[in-house]
Amino acid sequence: MTASDTLAQVFELPNLRRAWRWISTSPDQLCREFCGPSYADFSLCPDVLLDDIRDQLQRGIYEPSVARKVYLPKRDRTLRTYTVLSAQDQVVYQAFANIVADRFDAVAQPGYLRQSFGHLYAGKTSRTFYRDWRKCRRTYIGAAHAAVASGLEYTATFDLAACYDTISHQVVKHFLGDLGLDDGFCSPLCECLNAWTANAHGIGLGTGIPQGPLASGLIAEVVLRFFDVHFKPRTWICYLRYVDDIRLFGRSEQELELLLRELVETSKGVGLYPQSSKLDVHLVRDLDAELKSISSPSEDWNSGAKPDQERLIPRILELTRRSRVHDDTRFKYGLSHALPSARLNGRLVRTLDHRPDLVHTIVRYFRKYHKLPHRTGEAFATRIRGVDLAPAVRAALLDAIDGRVPHSQEQALNKLAKSLWNSEDLPGDLKIAVGRWLLRQGEVRRASLPKMLRETNWWIRSEFVRSLSDNSFARRDLVEVLARAVCDRNAEVALAAASRVSALKLPIAPRLRDIHPWAARVLLKTKRRVCGVDYALRKLLGDKIPRLGWQSFLGKDYPWFTDQALECERCARTNATAFVNVLDALIDQLLFALFARDSRLGSYQLGNIGGVLKSTRLAQLYPMTLKLTTVIHDKRLRSRHAHAVHRASGKPTSSVHSRFLPRARKLITEALKELASII
Repeated sequence: MTASDTLAQVFELPNLRRAWRWISTSPDQLCREFCGPSYADFSLCPDVLLDDIRDQLQRGIYEPSVARKVYLPKRDRTLRTYTVLSAQDQVVYQAFANIVADRFDAVAQPGYLRQSFGHLYAGKTSRTFYRDWRKCRRTYIGAAHAAVASGLEYTATFDLAACYDTISHQVVKHFLGDLGLDDGFCSPLCECLNAWTANAHGIGLGTGIPQGPLASGLIAEVVLRFFDVHFKPRTWICYLRYVDDIRLFGRSEQELELLLRELVETSKGVGLYPQSSKLDVHLVRDLDAELKSISSPSEDWNSGAKPDQERLIPRILELTRRSRVHDDTRFKYGLSHALPSARLNGRLVRTLDHRPDLVHTIVRYFRKYHKLPHRTGEAFATRIRGVDLAPAVRAALLDAIDGRVPHSQEQALNKLAKSLWNSEDLPGDLKIAVGRWLLRQGEVRRASLPKMLRETNWWIRSEFVRSLSDNSFARRDLVEVLARAVCDRNAEVALAAASRVSALKLPIAPRLRDIHPWAARVLLKTKRRVCGVDYALRKLLGDKIPRLGWQSFLGKDYPWFTDQALECERCARTNATAFVNVLDALIDQLLFALFARDSRLGSYQLGNIGGVLKSTRLAQLYPMTLKLTTVIHDKRLRSRHAHAVHRASGKPTSSVHSRFLPRARKLITEALKELASII
């Protein structure tokens, strides 16, 4: 990341602390279910971890992790993509959003609770990032009622299709520029968005905002305010927007039809498209039903100090006649207050078959049980075994019964979990739930445990690590696998492993050079920085190279060498000719440090690589290093970035082809393995 004045504000420690405070106090229940364990690990030492994040951002070695995608069913049987970021990525994303929010609030605040009612920034000193959504929603409903009472009896509805998924990053950059944020700020933010919205093959699409993180609502508002600005105020029209849902009130259908066309044109102007099924103009008949209000009429079970369960349970049964939910809002509100009851269990399980989108609402009810009834456990097992429900729904059901069924049912569920685990195409969400179940039940063999913790995706590895306990595995086995896990390259996995080691009080002693800096902060209480050289080389070459003590080897030249290694990695992705020239300078500095460390080699003059190409001592002691030096230096001399003509042959120089890169990577890897004995 290139430093700029506004980008420097992101790096400031008070801003990072504010970002952590807001994401850790987010009221979103779904976010807490998916990210709660990650937040718990981060909270072990948040101040030192935030300081480490700041250090990575300032040194330009922060790299966003691949995002976890959870596909949740919607009411229309399509899937909604819910994005789960690592704790580090959430802090960085929120830190960017904090700077945007302060700029955006100054221009958007006049429209708060007048035109716009969703994702309203609460201010720097607020406990939460957004204003209370319940108060904002009540104000929105009140404004709609006032419009109808004033004689605007017709309403038009306008909704965007897949709003978060279709917002272009170029559009985001444009509107951030309107707020006075420079390219040095906007480009790194859009690079992160591109990484977090990439598809399953890692291809960045250049569109989309990750739906799930707290900051996304604010970034979406920056774009959606375009509708507020371009809607011309009219005395006979009421315009209300709640996130991407726009509602107009007017005196006739004809004038609202014309305004809907304007909104369609406005949306297409920023690359967004309306949901045709939700474009409608009609006479208002029951506004509370349209707005899904629960304030009118009031529920009789909620009239006292505590919910009346004798009235609440029949009300929920009434709302789920024939296992169909007749009012989503009232059903969710009522079920959240219901205590476990045998009268509800069967109905709710059957309701889930018709409305899998309500799985988390229903599962929260069943989690109130200390032990689930036998019949309910059997019903859950049947649905987990089947393939009719989405993997995320089956995973939620398996998590809900974990630890809540009798021993006799646990044995049957163990067999089910093993059969699912052995299937070839187990989806990621279900793999996490099944793996956690097997680990907690102690159904994983000792020999299979390391393989489970080598899963490709960091979120699967971290969840499996958090499921390890000495109730299911011998402590010596836990010491062995967690000693490897604290050295994981991913910060989330290493931190989860360090948390388990600390909780179980395990005596592990990994080499300080190998342990991840975040794990070192928790276990060793040491302030160990991420090595910029190691980061750049691993990004260039992969994880099979040895970890070397670059800082002590390079001494005062370490900062320059770090910047050069990062530049070398960047050029390898974009320009092979520049890569060779940058690498040649890097090798020059490497040789200078090597000759200074090993007195057997003699002396070396910085900038004179050609003078050591025929060194017999270097050939005897470090042959692979000499081979790397010779090949790269010769390639540089033949490249157009060095000279116009190759001096030895007299031929014009040319560009380096990208097919040279694999050979260069192999030469660097072999040289580093050779140098491991001295660095």
